[in-house]
Order: sequence, then structure tokens, then C-alpha cells
Amino acid sequence: MWIVKLALRRPYTFVVMALLILVLGGLSIVSMSTDIFPNINIPVVTVLWQYGGLTPDDMAKRIATYSEYVTSSTVDNIRTIESQTLSGISVIKVFRYSAYNWYPVRWRQVCWSHLLRDFEAIRGRGGASEEIGAALLGQAHQMFTWWHRVRDGTLKRSTFRSYMSPLRREVERLLDAGSRCGMPTTEGTCRDILKRREALWTFVQVEGVEPTNNTAERSIRPGVQWRKGSFGTQSEAGSRFVESMMTVVATLKQQQRNVLEYLTAAHEAALRGEAAPSLLPACEMASQAVA
Repeated sequence: MWIVKLALRRPYTFVVMALLILVLGGLSIVSMSTDIFPNINIPVVTVLWQYGGLTPDDMAKRIATYSEYVTSSTVDNIRTIESQTLSGISVIKVFRYSAYNWYPVRWRQVCWSHLLRDFEAIRGRGGASEEIGAALLGQAHQMFTWWHRVRDGTLKRSTFRSYMSPLRREVERLLDAGSRCGMPTTEGTCRDILKRREALWTFVQVEGVEPTNNTAERSIRPGVQWRKGSFGTQSEAGSRFVESMMTVVATLKQQQRNVLEYLTAAHEAALRGEAAPSLLPACEMASQAVA
């Protein structure tokens, strides 16, 4: 009760303390780091669960299954997940795709939409990192402004290349400064980007290469959403079925063909013992027939 009596004797003191807590709490929220999940950049991750007293079957049903589901929903580029359960122990191995690492950097193009998110995260960490992130975002937005003019035909590619030379030097200078800014998370991000510096600018020199992979991501987004919202498949045959159906749907949508009509025709052809209708566009089928 002493704190109540103290508050009644010194009401102004407690009012000031409450205002300080309110103001400092708001400042803490604004300056708080935006990173939630770690940046995983290794091919295999092992997760170990220990729960004494549970049988292997209980570990599989109560621990491993839910852990696999959460992992597949929050970690990107997963190839396969394997798990082994013993009495009170569950070991889960997450194998991630690393196929792009086999290609020389000069043959690749880093997605600038992903870089924008990295730059936003750098800006959100405050201090020297905030200044570097804001400058990187400014350079990226200037690049996209010029690139949209190239796509619209209002800016020649040769002029675009000359514009990009000083911008490239400035971006790499900022990334180098970020790799030595004293904030470990920002330093790691900038070092990772600098390792692929050649792949940042492939689209500038090679016609037909886009600075983003937005088109590719849109085409596979339904599959990603399905994976994150389900428990996946339980057999090899189930995986092949999902692959086939998603391929059919994505291909037909790109051609603006009706999915239900195609599936109906495919089932009718199967009942008659005939081959399924082709997924190729009509124009390509005609050219193959002529050949």
C-alpha cells in the first residue's frame, strides 16, 4: 500500500513518470529493429527437439509434425525436410536449394525488389545504418525511374548505361560503408550483397534481362501459398500430382485458357483412351504441324 500513499502525496511526480514511460515507449517502438527471422544462408539446417518421457510416436505427432509445418511456412527456398524421432528426441533436417550458387556470378541477376526490402531493413535499424539505408533506397528509386523510361521507349539504352555508371559506383560505395558501419546485421547484409556485386548490374548490359524477378514470382506464388497453408503431401505420388496440377493451371492462365474446360476435356479423353489435350499454345501447335 506504500506506493499508493506515495502517489497520493506526490501526484505530479507520478504523472511525469507516466508521461516519460509513454514517450520513451513510443520512441523505442519507432527505433526498434525490424528483423524478426534470421537471414539463413546455409544449405542444411538441423533442428533438435528434446522432450523427456515422450515415445517416438508421440514425438513425431506432437513435436516433429508441427515443427515441420512452422519451418516450411517461415523459411524460404526449402527443398526437402527430413525428420527422425527417438524417445524424447526429434531431429529435423531442412535442406535448402542452393542451385544458383553453381552458376558464375556474371551469369546471374540479383532481384532488385528483394534488394529494396534489404535496404528498407537497413534503414530501419537506426544510427549510421539508417543513413546508409536511406541513401541506398534513393539510388534504387532513381534506377527504377530510368529503367521504366527504357521500357517505355523514352530513354535509349545507351543513355541508360551512361547514367548507370556513376549510380553503380555510388551504390557499391554505400554498401562498402555499410559493411563497416559497426552494426553487425547491416554489415553482414552489405557483405553478402557485395559478394554478388557483378550480378547487380547484368540487366544494364544484357538486353532481355529484367532487374527483378517479379514475373517469375507471380507465376509460382499460388504454389508458395499452397505450401505455406497446408501440410504438403504425404507421398511421392502426391507430390507428382500437385506438380502436374500446378503446372497445368499456371500454363493455362498464361494463355488465358479456361482451366475447368481443359480438365473436363482431359478427363473425357482419358475415359476414351485418348491422349490429353495439348498445353501448347495454338500458334505453336500449328507451326509444329507445318514442320
